[in-house]
Amino acid sequence: MRRSGSHDNTRAGHQPADALKRLALGRQKFDPLHTRAPVVCRETTQSQRDTTACNSRALQVPRCACFIASRLGNQIIASVAEDFRHRQNIELRQIRYFVTLAQELNFRRAAERLFITQPSLSHQIALLETTLGVRLFHRDRRHVSLTEAGKEILDDAQHMLAESQAIVTKAHRIAQADSAILRVGYPEFANRTIIPDIFSVFRSRHPEVKLQLSEGYSRALLRDLRDGRLDVAFVMMPPAEDLGDLQVEGMIDEQSGLLLSANHRLAARPEIPLEAIAREQLLLVDRSVNPAAYDAIVDWFHESGLEPRFFNIGGSGVYTYDTALRVIQSGEAVSLSADSMVKDLPPGVVFRPICGASLHFQVAAVWPASNRSPSLCQFLRVAREFRQAGRETPRRQAS
Repeated sequence: MRRSGSHDNTRAGHQPADALKRLALGRQKFDPLHTRAPVVCRETTQSQRDTTACNSRALQVPRCACFIASRLGNQIIASVAEDFRHRQNIELRQIRYFVTLAQELNFRRAAERLFITQPSLSHQIALLETTLGVRLFHRDRRHVSLTEAGKEILDDAQHMLAESQAIVTKAHRIAQADSAILRVGYPEFANRTIIPDIFSVFRSRHPEVKLQLSEGYSRALLRDLRDGRLDVAFVMMPPAEDLGDLQVEGMIDEQSGLLLSANHRLAARPEIPLEAIAREQLLLVDRSVNPAAYDAIVDWFHESGLEPRFFNIGGSGVYTYDTALRVIQSGEAVSLSADSMVKDLPPGVVFRPICGASLHFQVAAVWPASNRSPSLCQFLRVAREFRQAGRETPRRQAS
């Protein structure tokens, strides 16, 4: 005589799960009295079966749904399956694509910003519209504009992207707290300011925190801050780009002066007039490095009716501070600087104030507003001591 337990349990325990997968695709009917055997619709076409087979691989049915189905019958199966069948999947990248296109209203420019092809962008926008069941853009060969529905959801989409970035920032902050690492960025010229002293004092007071230092130009440092690769950075002011919601606190603010060769004809003067500087080759980094700072210097000359003459190293306009000092030492060019940067100048290079200088050399600490880690707060506390005391080194605490 056949044992019924094993066979019946298999049919009751596994077939409803299989049936749930098939029912979720809306391709079969169920016997109204039993849950054991689904009845496949005979009118299903080969194309439908192919679609079903493809979709079934993507459908993941929770074990709890299978358990409920095996206990409560096909009425529960139908209810749960219907919920799964109507659930829509929206990818975060599609939201990002939508927001970018809404900002640009041009598929080519939006695709370039997103580093994808234009057909890929069009395809993903179409998928998003299909998923939402509403058209987001009016588009023809010449124009792209938001529909009323697109305008309505744009703020929500931007908020969703901001929340996702906040999650990333928070995860980075948690990881930093666990590992006690503070990631600090600074420009190369800052090695000759009070900033290295800030690092030294912070290490002596908080040996449990590892400082991870990164050199770079201000624009690159700001991007690293936004991308979560840095916790705080020292950048030149005015900033290389819009700071958005980043927190800013000034650390260095001094009148600009001039670095020149000790053998230069202007070196004998106690102060250098701006008119004399306009006649010299002025060493300055390329405008692309920090457009705002570059333009501030040009405007400074223009306000006095002067036109500066710029000297580029090798045509690139990008160089290190030590390279600049070697060029100045040779007498080929002069350069703007500040008093805090002239300690330990090499032989043959001198610093002179500028007559009536109104151009300020400014450096600020910048950090994400969402970062409230104890390590960052401790670091900023040390930096503020230096700001208040000028170049005087704060008292070190015993470790």
